[in-house]
Amino acid sequence: MAASEQEKPKLEGKTCTVHTLQSFGEQVLVEDALDEADIPFAIQTTEDLAFDGAFTAQKGFGRVLVLETDKARARQVIESCLKEARCKRPE
Repeated sequence: MAASEQEKPKLEGKTCTVHTLQSFGEQVLVEDALDEADIPFAIQTTEDLAFDGAFTAQKGFGRVLVLETDKARARQVIESCLKEARCKRPE
C-alpha cells in the first residue's frame, strides 16, 4: 500500500532530500519501493492547484525526504526501482 493511502509516522531526526519526483506515477513507484525496503520517508509535493501544475517542470512534482541515516540506502533503492521501471516500459 502506498504511503499516500496510509498514515505514515513522522520522521524523527534530521532529514534530507534524496530524490525529486517528476510525476504522481513516479511517486507511487518510489513509495512502494521504500515501503518494501522498510525505509521511513515523507513526500513533500510541490503541486499548486491554483496554477494547474505550471511550475512542475521547474520544481518537480515533489521531494522524497528520508532520515540522514537512511540516505545512501534510500538513494540506492530509488535508483534501482526507477531503472527497473524504465526497462519495463514499452518502446
